Amino acid sequence: RYSSAVGVSSALGCNACSAGKYSNEEGMIEENACKDCLKGHHQDAPGNETCVKCSVGQYMNENGAVNCLDCNPGLYENEEAQLMCKECPISNYTDQSKQKKCIPCDNDETSENGSTFCTKCDAGQFMSTNKVCTPCALGTVSTYGESSCTNCTAGYYSSDDNATCVGCPHGKYLDQHLQTSLESCRNCTHGRYSSATGVASAVGCNACSAGKYSQEVGMIQELACKECGIGQHQDAPGNDTCLNCT
Repeated sequence: RYSSAVGVSSALGCNACSAGKYSNEEGMIEENACKDCLKGHHQDAPGNETCVKCSVGQYMNENGAVNCLDCNPGLYENEEAQLMCKECPISNYTDQSKQKKCIPCDNDETSENGSTFCTKCDAGQFMSTNKVCTPCALGTVSTYGESSCTNCTAGYYSSDDNATCVGCPHGKYLDQHLQTSLESCRNCTHGRYSSATGVASAVGCNACSAGKYSQEVGMIQELACKECGIGQHQDAPGNDTCLNCT
């Protein structure tokens, strides 16, 4: 307290330092004797000789505070008298204010720094050992929430977002694993066709039957196989020519 007046008849007649201020000296005559509470402290009542430390879960980054501020969701503070709150670390969160610690994410979930929620990894990603969502390697895929990626096998290639393996289209095949684009697929060879998708080898394409042939590649229907002409024959399937009768 302080007083610039004379003839004050009681201790309460002295002026109280306002909230947010304090004085630990006696006999002060001016309001300037009241000092601002320091950062990390507050005082919500007038007439005090000390300030109070901000409690855990709170902070104050200005002098002269009446009240401390609560840490926002995604932040925490586990020490008193702090000027700022800490971010929840990776794979931790808090969805409430004024927290002194964060909550760990479940084993199949993770989060970024300062998160208010946890999430599983998106399709095309997997959870690494340090709980970071990491893109699948080329030619591998995953769906939402998977902890590992799966290889695309022969006949299939990975989509652009690594979310699914896509089968090679009609008239094509792919005899290699871990492929990444449609360009990896090859045309069914002469004398063969395929109406199926995801064919894994050249012989997986259907052969034109005996008595027929085809000189085109990438054919999708049996209609592409032509009958041998008069005076010709073909006793083996999957050929691109007929033989002349002897």
